[in-house]
Amino acid sequence: MNLPEQNECTTKDTLKESAPISVVVPCYNCEEYIGACLDSLLSQELLPQEIICIDDGSTDNTAGVLAEFALRSSLVNLISKDNEGPWAARLDGISAAKGDYIAFVDGDDTVDARYLLALYEKAIQTDSDITICGFYRKRSGTDEILSEEFCSERTPFLVPEHPEEMISVNPAPWNKLFRAQVLKSIPQIDDEPVMFDDLILLLLAGLRVRGRVSFVPEPLVNYYVRSGSLINSVTYNQVLAGMNSLQQVRGIYESMGVPSSYLEVLSVIAFVHLGVSMQFRIEGSAEDHRRFAAEAKGFLDSNFSEWQASDYLGMSYCFKKKGLFLKAYIALCAYRMHLFGQLIFMYRCMLSRSGQTMSW
Repeated sequence: MNLPEQNECTTKDTLKESAPISVVVPCYNCEEYIGACLDSLLSQELLPQEIICIDDGSTDNTAGVLAEFALRSSLVNLISKDNEGPWAARLDGISAAKGDYIAFVDGDDTVDARYLLALYEKAIQTDSDITICGFYRKRSGTDEILSEEFCSERTPFLVPEHPEEMISVNPAPWNKLFRAQVLKSIPQIDDEPVMFDDLILLLLAGLRVRGRVSFVPEPLVNYYVRSGSLINSVTYNQVLAGMNSLQQVRGIYESMGVPSSYLEVLSVIAFVHLGVSMQFRIEGSAEDHRRFAAEAKGFLDSNFSEWQASDYLGMSYCFKKKGLFLKAYIALCAYRMHLFGQLIFMYRCMLSRSGQTMSW
């Protein structure tokens, strides 16, 4: 692990330009990786105002590494707490943030030297509430690039005018720069999400977005796929918890009197993430998958019925958006033809032979 020298960090803190950005780094048992993560943040061409590291009750030496960095750089602020999970850690970071903008970086990932500069320049130029960059999925250890995502040109949009554009935005917070006011004003959710926490944060933030969502089509984040995680399996109980979180978000949307277009978009997103993505990650036998598919469809039909007739899952919209919705359309066709089990089987065969993965 490469810890920065005292003089080097002092030089970076005092001589480089900085921006009113708070970077929140949730950390849990990432002793092996957090040094590289913070090195990449302290090597930014445009430094942040602060780097808030949330040690979420780590049981390894993560806290010790963070303390070393805090001593060497005035930018690094350490918050230690009992383990509560990534949702609570991010909320703690949002609450503590002093910058006009907030970025999130996971403690086991790294960012390009232009990460903050490119996002901040685009946010200022376009007056954006959310600015999104591209990223690499890399295999840990070999640094092999598994995929390059969000690196094509996209047109900025206003959420109130085109909420449907949020369907194709990845939920992860780590390739985004948020206006701090947006995150600090998100509605509270009764039960902390244990599934879909990234998605829930984006859905709640979307309610507060009034400015633009813009894009930087460059791979500025290295998201590392750790050994054994090419198929990120989840348990049945975790998915039930995810259903509860989505239902709570629906209640928040309705209580705020959002337009019907927002509810349709929310329903499509629920279908994509619960009805499709989770089907590829749920643990169990073929019978378990069939049972879950039936329960998921019943839940969606009862709570998010707008997905069934949404134009955003239709063929014409799929081609209009130049393939961005192609995977969702394929999944919808398989769903309606009762061939989803076969689609899952084909996907898992492809995965085991190629070692590659794709996001749904």
